[in-house]
Amino acid sequence: RKSAPETPLVRGCAERLPYRPQSFDRVFCINALHHFVDEFCFLTEARRILRPQGGLLSIGLDPHAGLDRWWVYDYFHETLELDKQRYPSTAELRADMANAGFLRCETSVAEHLTLQIPAPTALDRGLLDQSYTSQLTILSTQEYQEGVVRVTRAIDAAQARGETLILMADLRLYATVGWLGG
Repeated sequence: RKSAPETPLVRGCAERLPYRPQSFDRVFCINALHHFVDEFCFLTEARRILRPQGGLLSIGLDPHAGLDRWWVYDYFHETLELDKQRYPSTAELRADMANAGFLRCETSVAEHLTLQIPAPTALDRGLLDQSYTSQLTILSTQEYQEGVVRVTRAIDAAQARGETLILMADLRLYATVGWLGG
C-alpha cells in the first residue's frame, strides 16, 4: 500500500475472481496454483476475466518430472508425495488449460534454481523452519520433527567424519502459458 497507493488491493477467491468478464489482458499465477481448492475452476475464471487474445501464465514446480533435488524432499520424506498430489504436472496443466479454452499452451523452464549450503548455515538462516516453505507447513508436527531429527543425525554423522553436511537444491520452476483467440 505504501509503495503503490493507487493500486487497489483486492482479496478474493481463485475459484470466484472478483472481476467482471474481459477485464484483463494478462493473468499471472506465480507459485500459487497448488494452493487452490479447484485448479480447473481457477483456469475457467482466468479465461472469463481475460479479454480476447489475453494470456494466462502459471509458474510452479513439477515434482512429477523427477528432475528436481531438494533438501526438503531429502529429509522430510512426505513432502515429495504431497507435492505430487498438490501440483499438476506441466502436461496435465497444459491439458487443463486447453480444456478451459486456452490455445497454444506451452511450457518452458522459467528458472533453474541451484543452491548448496552448509546445513548449520541453513539452520541459522531458518531454511529448515516449518514456516520456511509450504512443503513444510503442511506436514504434521510429528512428520516435521522426524525430518528435523533426520537432518540433525546427518549433520552429526558428517561432523563425526570431519565433514560439513551440505544441503542441496536443484529445482526448476516451469512457466506454462495459454492464450485466448481473438
